[in-house]
Formats: sequence, structure tokens, C-alpha cells
Amino acid sequence: MTRGYYSLIQFVPNLARREAANVGVVVFVEGEAPAIMFSDENDGPKLRFGASTINEHHLNFEKTAIKLRLKEVLGDHSRREAFEAFVSTRANRLLLTPPKVVGVEASVMTLATELYQELVHVDHPSRKRLHKPKLDSLLEFLDTRNIPYAPAKQVVVPVSETCLKSEFSYLNGCLNIVVSQAFSQKHGDAIETAQKLAAQGQLLSNHPLGKYHRKLVVVGQFGSEHTAEHSAQLFKEFSVDLVKNGKKELDAFRDKIVFEAKQLPAELLS
Repeated sequence: MTRGYYSLIQFVPNLARREAANVGVVVFVEGEAPAIMFSDENDGPKLRFGASTINEHHLNFEKTAIKLRLKEVLGDHSRREAFEAFVSTRANRLLLTPPKVVGVEASVMTLATELYQELVHVDHPSRKRLHKPKLDSLLEFLDTRNIPYAPAKQVVVPVSETCLKSEFSYLNGCLNIVVSQAFSQKHGDAIETAQKLAAQGQLLSNHPLGKYHRKLVVVGQFGSEHTAEHSAQLFKEFSVDLVKNGKKELDAFRDKIVFEAKQLPAELLS
């Protein structure tokens, strides 16, 4: 275990009252680059001070500015003294708590995710559960143009012997297995789901189906851009493709299939 430090980034709209809402966290180990995580939705400030009092555009601008300053101050070789000096100069609406010692077992990013979930993330009472993307219109488009694909089926993941429900598969040199997934609005839960999918994708990649290499493609619905970006980085490390559930991304995915899809042999259609 490595000795590290963490500090909360707090939104304090009235410095005289000193009432605060946590909006981010910084984690660093001396001599290494820090991990900095912010809330995307600003639910903490909204619930604490009232949604009508929060100018999200200004607050998001301030969060971006302090993130850039923290990266400038800490760089790739964090020092506690430099961080404490920076904390002492803060006099606007975003303040940092004095750094506290914390044990880092895996990585600063892993710990930052855990601390963010525990100390910063807020479940908004009105937030609805997300639904997995529907790909019916995409498949109808492929059908009208006679683009070959294999229909939905249960795919057994090697070694783990778990099952994935594919929405469809297509061949473009490798067999692309497309799944649809709604990720939790809780960042930690969403990343846990992404980790499981990434591991399943790696196992599929490591174990070809006969002569066909396999790749997992996840069409995902996310609660925040931060979670989507974190998941995308994770999937990239495991050679899993991510398509976010947006018109632009789905149109680009559709065009890719139209351009690349090849006829599937009989053994891949069974």
C-alpha cells in the first residue's frame, strides 16, 4: 500500500456562511500525476442550495478552470507542499479541503472513483432509471439494404461460462458481437458493469470461434459524459468497442456496418 493524499473540492457560494457542497475530489501520490474527478450533474449543489440558485454554466466553467490549475500545479510529479500552497490561496467559490492521508492499494484513479462515489456523488430523487438502447431502427435499415448480419442470440463467454445476449452480429474480418447496455446512473455501479463487459470482451477476443476472431461491441446508454468517457477508456484497454447511444454515434456505426459487413457463413448463422 502506498501513502497518498485526497482533498475534496467544494462549492461554497457564500464565503461568509461557509456552507459547502462537494463537487469533486483530488487524489495524489507524491511523485505521480493526480486523479481529479468532478460531478457532471451538479446535483449536490442543487439539492443543497436549490436548483434555481445554481448557474450551471458558470459552475462548470469554474470546475474546468480549477481542474486545469490543479494539473498545472501538480503536473506529473505531485508534491504535497505545492498542493497545500495552492489550497491556501483559494478565495473564490470552489475551495479545497486540506489534504488527508489515505492508503492507495491499486491506483489513484481507482481510489478517486471510490471516494467520489462515497463523498461526492448524490442520487437525485427525480432521476429515472435508464433503459438500454433499442436497435430496431438500425436493424430495419440494414434489412432494407440487404446488409448481412446474424440475428440476436445468447453467446456463451469462454472460461467464465457466462452468457451475453447479442442484439446482432456482423462479420468484417472478425465477428463483431453487438450488445445493448444501460449503465447505472451511479458512477461506481456503471464502472463495475463496464469492467465485467470488458473482461467478457477480452475472453471472447482470446478465444476465436473456429477461424473467426471475435470482438465485443457495446452500444451504451450512460447517465453522464464523465461515466461514458471513463467506460470508453476502460473498454479501449480490453479491445472492446463502445458506441454511445446518440444519433451521431449510431449513424456512424450504421455507416461502418454498411461499408464493412461481409456475407456470413452458415456456421455463424446457427
